[in-house]
Amino acid sequence: MRIRLGWGTRRGATRLHCFGFVLAGALLASPLKLGVVDGTSMEPTLRHGQVYLMDRTHYLHQPVQRGDVVVFRKNNVNYVKRVVAGPGDTIYLLRTRDPGLGECKDDMLVAAFQLPKLQRAMQRKPWSTSYKLIRRTVPKDHYFMLGDHRAVSTDSRQFGLVSREEIFAHVLFTNEGPPPGDALAGHFTLQPRS
Repeated sequence: MRIRLGWGTRRGATRLHCFGFVLAGALLASPLKLGVVDGTSMEPTLRHGQVYLMDRTHYLHQPVQRGDVVVFRKNNVNYVKRVVAGPGDTIYLLRTRDPGLGECKDDMLVAAFQLPKLQRAMQRKPWSTSYKLIRRTVPKDHYFMLGDHRAVSTDSRQFGLVSREEIFAHVLFTNEGPPPGDALAGHFTLQPRS
Protein backbone atom coordinates (compact mmCIF):
# COMPACT_ATOMS: atom_id res chain seq x y z
CA MET A 1 0.00 0.00 0.00
CA ARG A 2 1.29 3.44 -0.99
CA ILE A 3 0.49 6.60 0.91
CA ARG A 4 0.69 9.84 -1.00
CA LEU A 5 1.29 13.08 0.84
CA GLY A 6 -0.09 16.30 -0.55
CA TRP A 7 3.35 17.78 -1.26
CA GLY A 8 4.46 14.69 -3.17
CA THR A 9 1.94 15.13 -5.94
CA ARG A 10 2.46 17.22 -9.02
CA ARG A 11 -0.02 19.76 -7.67
CA GLY A 12 1.77 19.77 -4.31
CA ALA A 13 5.14 20.38 -5.99
CA THR A 14 3.64 23.28 -7.90
CA ARG A 15 2.31 24.73 -4.65
CA LEU A 16 5.71 24.34 -3.04
CA HIS A 17 7.41 26.16 -5.92
CA CYS A 18 4.81 28.95 -5.82
CA PHE A 19 5.29 29.29 -2.06
CA GLY A 20 9.06 29.50 -2.60
CA PHE A 21 8.68 32.24 -5.22
CA VAL A 22 6.28 34.22 -3.01
CA LEU A 23 8.62 33.91 -0.02
CA ALA A 24 11.65 34.95 -2.09
CA GLY A 25 9.74 37.92 -3.50
CA ALA A 26 8.63 39.00 -0.04
CA LEU A 27 12.21 38.81 1.26
CA LEU A 28 13.53 40.84 -1.66
CA ALA A 29 10.80 43.48 -1.30
CA SER A 30 11.12 43.75 2.48
CA PRO A 31 12.85 46.87 3.83
CA LEU A 32 14.47 44.67 6.49
CA LYS A 33 17.54 42.68 5.57
CA LEU A 34 20.09 40.63 7.47
CA GLY A 35 23.79 41.37 7.25
CA VAL A 36 26.91 39.70 8.60
CA VAL A 37 29.78 41.67 10.13
CA ASP A 38 33.08 41.24 8.28
CA GLY A 39 36.02 42.44 10.37
CA THR A 40 36.66 43.88 13.82
CA SER A 41 36.35 47.63 13.17
CA MET A 42 33.02 47.96 15.05
CA GLU A 43 34.00 46.01 18.18
CA PRO A 44 32.72 45.86 20.87
CA THR A 45 29.36 46.91 19.35
CA LEU A 46 29.53 44.44 16.44
CA ARG A 47 31.85 41.43 16.28
CA HIS A 48 33.22 39.58 13.27
CA GLY A 49 30.69 37.01 12.03
CA GLN A 50 27.81 38.53 13.99
CA VAL A 51 24.41 38.83 12.28
CA TYR A 52 22.64 42.21 12.33
CA LEU A 53 19.29 43.47 11.06
CA MET A 54 19.21 46.58 8.88
CA ASP A 55 16.30 48.75 7.78
CA ARG A 56 16.74 50.00 4.21
CA THR A 57 13.83 52.49 4.45
CA HIS A 58 14.61 54.08 7.84
CA TYR A 59 16.23 57.17 6.33
CA LEU A 60 13.35 57.78 3.94
CA HIS A 61 11.38 58.97 6.99
CA GLN A 62 14.09 59.92 9.51
CA PRO A 63 17.20 62.10 9.32
CA VAL A 64 20.62 60.53 9.85
CA GLN A 65 21.58 61.20 13.48
CA ARG A 66 24.90 61.43 15.28
CA GLY A 67 25.48 58.08 17.00
CA ASP A 68 23.54 56.00 14.43
CA VAL A 69 25.18 52.83 13.17
CA VAL A 70 24.65 52.82 9.40
CA VAL A 71 25.44 50.78 6.31
CA PHE A 72 26.83 52.68 3.33
CA ARG A 73 28.66 52.07 0.07
CA LYS A 74 31.94 53.88 -0.58
CA ASN A 75 34.31 53.12 -3.46
CA ASN A 76 32.28 49.98 -4.33
CA VAL A 77 32.65 48.55 -0.81
CA ASN A 78 29.87 48.23 1.80
CA TYR A 79 30.77 49.47 5.29
CA VAL A 80 29.08 49.42 8.70
CA LYS A 81 30.20 52.42 10.78
CA ARG A 82 28.97 54.92 13.35
CA VAL A 83 27.99 58.49 12.45
CA VAL A 84 30.24 60.75 14.54
CA ALA A 85 29.57 64.13 12.88
CA GLY A 86 26.98 65.49 10.50
CA PRO A 87 26.29 68.60 8.43
CA GLY A 88 27.53 71.75 10.17
CA ASP A 89 29.57 69.93 12.83
CA THR A 90 33.26 70.79 13.22
CA ILE A 91 35.81 68.11 14.06
CA TYR A 92 39.55 68.21 14.72
CA LEU A 93 42.03 65.60 13.52
CA LEU A 94 45.63 65.20 14.62
CA ARG A 95 47.94 64.14 11.78
CA THR A 96 51.50 62.90 12.27
CA ARG A 97 54.30 64.50 10.28
CA ASP A 98 57.34 62.36 9.52
CA PRO A 99 60.34 64.41 8.34
CA GLY A 100 61.38 61.66 5.93
CA LEU A 101 57.94 60.74 4.63
CA GLY A 102 55.93 63.96 4.92
CA GLU A 103 52.40 63.76 6.33
CA CYS A 104 51.06 60.35 7.35
CA LYS A 105 47.38 59.58 6.92
CA ASP A 106 46.95 58.05 10.38
CA ASP A 107 44.65 60.81 11.60
CA MET A 108 43.48 60.65 15.19
CA LEU A 109 40.17 62.25 16.14
CA VAL A 110 40.59 64.78 18.93
CA ALA A 111 38.10 64.67 21.78
CA ALA A 112 36.58 67.95 22.96
CA PHE A 113 38.34 67.87 26.33
CA GLN A 114 41.76 67.39 24.63
CA LEU A 115 41.53 70.33 22.24
CA PRO A 116 42.59 73.31 24.46
CA LYS A 117 45.75 71.58 25.76
CA LEU A 118 46.57 70.25 22.29
CA GLN A 119 46.24 73.71 20.72
CA ARG A 120 48.66 75.15 23.31
CA ALA A 121 51.12 72.28 22.77
CA MET A 122 51.01 72.77 18.98
CA GLN A 123 52.53 76.25 19.42
CA ARG A 124 55.93 74.86 20.43
CA LYS A 125 58.41 72.24 19.28
CA PRO A 126 58.49 69.26 18.95
CA TRP A 127 54.68 69.27 18.61
CA SER A 128 54.62 71.98 15.94
CA THR A 129 57.01 70.05 13.69
CA SER A 130 55.76 66.53 14.43
CA TYR A 131 51.99 67.03 14.22
CA LYS A 132 49.41 68.99 12.30
CA LEU A 133 45.99 69.89 13.72
CA ILE A 134 43.34 69.79 11.01
CA ARG A 135 39.97 71.51 11.49
CA ARG A 136 37.10 70.26 9.31
CA THR A 137 33.51 71.45 9.09
CA VAL A 138 31.19 68.82 7.67
CA PRO A 139 29.30 70.18 4.64
CA LYS A 140 25.60 69.78 3.91
CA ASP A 141 24.41 66.21 3.25
CA HIS A 142 27.72 64.66 4.36
CA TYR A 143 28.80 62.65 7.41
CA PHE A 144 32.01 61.70 9.19
CA MET A 145 32.05 57.97 9.99
CA LEU A 146 34.20 55.99 12.41
CA GLY A 147 34.43 52.41 13.54
CA ASP A 148 34.06 51.90 17.29
CA HIS A 149 37.43 50.07 17.32
CA ARG A 150 39.31 53.08 15.99
CA ALA A 151 42.78 51.50 16.02
CA VAL A 152 41.86 49.03 13.25
CA SER A 153 39.01 50.81 11.47
CA THR A 154 39.14 52.04 7.89
CA ASP A 155 36.73 54.96 7.93
CA SER A 156 36.34 58.68 7.13
CA ARG A 157 39.90 59.29 8.32
CA GLN A 158 41.08 57.39 5.25
CA PHE A 159 38.33 57.60 2.61
CA GLY A 160 36.82 60.96 3.57
CA LEU A 161 33.28 62.07 4.21
CA VAL A 162 30.26 59.95 3.27
CA SER A 163 27.43 61.60 1.33
CA ARG A 164 23.79 61.09 2.26
CA GLU A 165 23.24 59.24 -1.04
CA GLU A 166 25.84 56.63 -0.09
CA ILE A 167 23.98 55.68 3.13
CA PHE A 168 21.42 52.96 2.40
CA ALA A 169 20.48 51.36 5.74
CA HIS A 170 20.20 51.83 9.49
CA VAL A 171 21.38 49.00 11.78
CA LEU A 172 18.48 48.09 14.09
CA PHE A 173 19.90 45.35 16.28
CA THR A 174 22.20 42.37 16.37
CA ASN A 175 21.89 38.75 17.43
CA GLU A 176 24.13 39.38 20.47
CA GLY A 177 24.09 41.97 23.22
CA PRO A 178 22.25 45.27 23.38
CA PRO A 179 21.24 47.21 20.27
CA PRO A 180 23.81 49.65 18.88
CA GLY A 181 23.60 52.97 20.72
CA ASP A 182 25.35 56.30 20.73
CA ALA A 183 27.51 55.83 23.82
CA LEU A 184 30.75 56.16 21.85
CA ALA A 185 29.79 58.99 19.53
CA GLY A 186 28.86 62.45 20.78
CA HIS A 187 31.91 63.48 22.82
CA PHE A 188 34.16 63.65 19.74
CA THR A 189 32.14 66.30 17.91
CA LEU A 190 33.09 69.88 18.52
CA GLN A 191 31.20 73.08 17.77
CA PRO A 192 27.89 71.39 16.91
CA ARG A 193 25.64 72.83 14.25
CA SER A 194 23.44 75.67 15.43
